[in-house]
Amino acid sequence: MSQKASIVDVFLQKRNERIGEVRKKATEYLNKRGYFKLSFDDKKDFLCSDKGLTIVEGLAKENLMNIEIASTFQITQRQFLDICKEKQEVYDALDRGRQEKFDEIELALHEAAKGYYVNEERITTTETSRGRQVEKKEVYKRYIPGNYLAMQFILTNKRNLEYKRNVEDISFAEKDGVVFKICLQGNEQDGE
Repeated sequence: MSQKASIVDVFLQKRNERIGEVRKKATEYLNKRGYFKLSFDDKKDFLCSDKGLTIVEGLAKENLMNIEIASTFQITQRQFLDICKEKQEVYDALDRGRQEKFDEIELALHEAAKGYYVNEERITTTETSRGRQVEKKEVYKRYIPGNYLAMQFILTNKRNLEYKRNVEDISFAEKDGVVFKICLQGNEQDGE
């Protein structure tokens, strides 16, 4: 009896396949350069070189975790994190790679919040008077309305001072009332 794979299992399988391909390409490149025969200090120097930084940034763009990046370079995660702390350029390459992915996600989130149009196809089959079937392909635009949760997420995380819902402040205002003191500039009646 076969079980249907869950969507999470399918996602993880595809991720592992993609990451396997990326790591394989990086490993082949590093092997051609003789990287795996180097001492740890030489490996650290390679990571700080332009080619090493490019590989680190590329692996980060592919959403590899630190442990996966470290194992691609055949060093431990602790060693990789220590190199990132010591060498700012390695940390920056890692950050640049990840930032590009975050930017893509943020753009998609903004798109979902605003709403957008998509082109959809509709294929209809009709039968002619001679008995032949004719397919008609119709392309039309459909509007996907803005996603309220995406809007709320953006406002509470990007404009948190203006839009953050703070339950404690709300309950305080309801229980005790709020008194605002407004002083206009040049008002010298209070002696201030």
